[in-house]
Amino acid sequence: MKTRVMNMRNNSIWRQEVHWKVSELCWLGGSTTVWLIGMACNITVRLVNSGKMPVTTFPWDFAPGQTATHFSAFEQSARLSFLWDRFPVGTNMISIGDILMAIGLFAVIATCTMIAIGKIKEAKEAVKS
Repeated sequence: MKTRVMNMRNNSIWRQEVHWKVSELCWLGGSTTVWLIGMACNITVRLVNSGKMPVTTFPWDFAPGQTATHFSAFEQSARLSFLWDRFPVGTNMISIGDILMAIGLFAVIATCTMIAIGKIKEAKEAVKS
């Protein structure tokens, strides 16, 4: 009985080795790269604009407290106009960097989920054989 329990523990799917495939690493690396590019876009535009994000809206449209981290691109001169917060989403404005970060984060989560499902399937098949 004791030997049988030990064999069951050793053949558990959680005791199987995990081998990463090149394709899995490429998907994960690519997803992370998209997220990091989005973050770099947001950091860059803030650095060249004195730590604040330019927004393509008028100051009277700002939410309370938003002026601490944003300023109106219509009121002051701002650099890197293609990276500004310019796309309205509900009551907020988002930038290209925000979109890239969202896509990258979604892709990282989806990739990790698919890899985990694949690894569990592989481990179950290894235990069966």
